[in-house]
Amino acid sequence: MDPQGELVANIIGLQRPFRNRQATLPESITLDCSGRVSAIHMLGGVAWGAFPRFRNESTSMIVRCTYADGTTQDHQLINGKHIVSYEEGNDVPESKLAVKANGKQIRYLKLPCDASKELKSIELVKGDDFSMPLVLR
Repeated sequence: MDPQGELVANIIGLQRPFRNRQATLPESITLDCSGRVSAIHMLGGVAWGAFPRFRNESTSMIVRCTYADGTTQDHQLINGKHIVSYEEGNDVPESKLAVKANGKQIRYLKLPCDASKELKSIELVKGDDFSMPLVLR
């Protein structure tokens, strides 16, 4: 889905080691930022091994906001509520369809932040289930 062809890797995938599954993807990544923001607008909300094939309401990913004063705010993205299979045609209530292409989908999520504090970083952390969440960067 990169408009520049294969010049730039533009998808972040997260995974935890699980039995014999590949361990080539990170369990978390941190994105530096600065400024006061009222929300994070994210394209992703999809995963391998997610709803509707796996219907358990588990934490697929955590979006952790770290503020300049050292406080944090966690947003748990739940399978079947925020996160859905990347295959087109599947839907969940707390993310919206943003892009359909070649039988796949990307979804939009808006996560509120404390606009009274300066945001220092956003960390994407793999949740406790075995899904592989994907986020566009």
